[in-house]
Amino acid sequence: MIKKTKFVVLASLAIAAILIWTAVYIQEEQKFLRVYFFDVGQGDAILIQKNSCQILIDGGPNKKILQKLGQAMPFWDKNIELMISTHPDHDHLAGLNYVLQRYRVSLILETDIRCETKTCQKWQSFDASRKIAKIGQQIKLTPNWLINILSVKESIVAKMLYQDKSFLFTGDAGFATEQELINNNFNLKSDVLKVAHHGSKNATSQEFLEQVRPEIAVISVGKNNQYGHPTPEVLERLKNIKVLRTDLFGDIEIKQNLY
Repeated sequence: MIKKTKFVVLASLAIAAILIWTAVYIQEEQKFLRVYFFDVGQGDAILIQKNSCQILIDGGPNKKILQKLGQAMPFWDKNIELMISTHPDHDHLAGLNYVLQRYRVSLILETDIRCETKTCQKWQSFDASRKIAKIGQQIKLTPNWLINILSVKESIVAKMLYQDKSFLFTGDAGFATEQELINNNFNLKSDVLKVAHHGSKNATSQEFLEQVRPEIAVISVGKNNQYGHPTPEVLERLKNIKVLRTDLFGDIEIKQNLY
């Protein structure tokens, strides 16, 4: 009887400790907006997290994204509120297929770019709520948390604003899309720029950078990749900007204190 009583007391203390830890964790997390640029090799995978709301932009080329989400998200949270597939290239899309097998996704935002690869066929086979992204579309998550769709031509280009912080996610947009964004007179000024196409020489023009004027430029790129990304031309254009690269730093987390 005494042993049973001790067990009940210890179990009660353990449950109380878990509840207290959970409450403290949730209270602490409310103070921050976190944006993760995951090291998934040669590909893009970005997680935006505020409290229990998660937005996933692309998933990289393989199932490595599952490990990354497991590390960044609370173990009890298996919901992703918004998934954005910027375009159907394998190094952006393949990982999302693995995510859809493990997580519940409230809404998928994608392009209408046609694709007949096995990766795309699997992507289309999932039963999920989907919308085609359109220029000018605005996703309002909270009164001061917005995502604006600026282009869907080659790849979804989205600008996120939270309070006074701004991020520009460019997918694999090239020079033509950059020029279109400039010609459309969009406000491109952003604190953080996700450098397009892993630092390809055919993107991130000087004129575009002069419009964005980022404090930080993030390059998602694999180690020793066959394409030579990021290229010397792009690194030269970024020389006066703080550059963070997943091939050099691994996972990159940008945390914004909201209070």
